Amino acid sequence: MSDFYWLTIIVVCPYPR
Repeated sequence: MSDFYWLTIIVVCPYPR
């Protein structure tokens, strides 16, 4: 579950911008 955590941040990082 930790491996998917950092991955979600990178995918949701440029989105809320």
